[in-house]
Amino acid sequence: VVSTQSTGSSGINAEYGKQWYQRRVRGTMSMFISLFIATVFLSLRNIVGIKLSEYPPEFLILPQDSKLSLTCRVDPDSALETLPDSSESESLEPDLSLVGIQWYYQQTEDGQEWFLFESEVLEYSSVQTSYEGFYFCKAVLNDEELVRSDVTRLKIAYLNERFLKVPGQVYTVEGSTVEFECEPPASYPPANVTWHKDSKPISNARAYMGFNYTLVIVGTLPEDSGNYQCVAENSITNETRTSLEGELYVTERIDNDFNDDSERPSPSIASYYTTVLEGESTSLLCAFQGVPYPTYRWYFDNGTEISDINTTFSYQYENQVLQIDSVTRDLAGLFLCQGTNVAGSGVINITLFVDYTEELGFSEDLAEEMVFIQDEGGTTEIICKGKGTPPLDIRWYGADETLLTPEPTLPLHLDEIQNLSATCVVQNKNGTVKQTTKIRVVASEDDSNDDSDASEEAPVVATVQCYGDKMVLSLAEKRSFSSSICLTANVSFQETPSK
Repeated sequence: VVSTQSTGSSGINAEYGKQWYQRRVRGTMSMFISLFIATVFLSLRNIVGIKLSEYPPEFLILPQDSKLSLTCRVDPDSALETLPDSSESESLEPDLSLVGIQWYYQQTEDGQEWFLFESEVLEYSSVQTSYEGFYFCKAVLNDEELVRSDVTRLKIAYLNERFLKVPGQVYTVEGSTVEFECEPPASYPPANVTWHKDSKPISNARAYMGFNYTLVIVGTLPEDSGNYQCVAENSITNETRTSLEGELYVTERIDNDFNDDSERPSPSIASYYTTVLEGESTSLLCAFQGVPYPTYRWYFDNGTEISDINTTFSYQYENQVLQIDSVTRDLAGLFLCQGTNVAGSGVINITLFVDYTEELGFSEDLAEEMVFIQDEGGTTEIICKGKGTPPLDIRWYGADETLLTPEPTLPLHLDEIQNLSATCVVQNKNGTVKQTTKIRVVASEDDSNDDSDASEEAPVVATVQCYGDKMVLSLAEKRSFSSSICLTANVSFQETPSK
């Protein structure tokens, strides 16, 4: 109790007590107002408390060309107090037909919402990489949103064809440590990588997979010689890709009689690679230490000794240097330098890359229009063939610049009649070129209502691929591959076979 008749310091205390009492009153009133608002809000929420009894998952991974089916349904129990009855009887069953389920798509989680259609089930018969994104459903009544589901993120599983790094050729002597490089194709989810020797999984206790999928073999023995391949597998699509073969040659040690002062040759420089412009000259250097002084021999990657000295090759400094006066494309590959004395031998690997420039473009132009006959369950492929150096990135885009596929091959389903435009984009660091084709899938003669003979027949499209005897696929990979493949297709034009 504070006396209001006090003077001096007592008067100050009385004024403070009055202010404290007013603050308590205002605080109590604010609390009651807040409770009242919360009660009204909860009551309204119970009235419009629509819930979903079935809704899509938060994350979904599907293989390309597989079926997508998402379901979204309203919980009848949550609709009892919101929706009118299904009849004029005393039934408490709500009329769920009044509630619509709408599906929406977002390219990014915070991107613009795009309305798809109204249905309880979202279904696509064949999903592609362009279908990736975020999907969700809404329950609506008279165009008013009642509730929406959480977003479902859709990712398309895939495994590309091309390895980014492949194993090469290695020549060594027993007891050494060797490594094979591998960088698997682009994949989602990331590919599982294993190593095979002579087409069988490796069971060598001295071999293990190191950093970045590198195969490491320690203490090599002659029986380790063979062909090694890197195998990538996608756990979702169950697809596998196998790299080109890398070769390992392990030679035995030379066990000649030698005194205690003898030393087996050891490389003074590590194995290396060099890149030379076509037409220029280069010198390949090899150096070993050993007692007595080693002798030097040079070999091509197929094991053939370079003993025929001509205008192309010459030796200098007791064969330590191999001189090439004019480099040509067919010299691209692996050179081996072997140093030998009575105590043993050693090998240095030198990889030569030949750089040349090829204009960016198309090795085969796309037709202005491609016409296919409708075929239930049928598919076909359209291949875009680019040319140029350095390595190319080839992709297909739709009319609205939507990515159709990041690969040179565009799959096309012939189930439905369609008319679309597709653009192939070929690019590298030097620039970009494009070509567009119109693609039509027309009805077959059996489905046509026209009894008269067609004045024109749809053309038949056949693809013929031919590759040269040798080519450098990618300077970035530091690898040169040989190829002698020609694929031909037997096609029929108006029942007249031709090749």
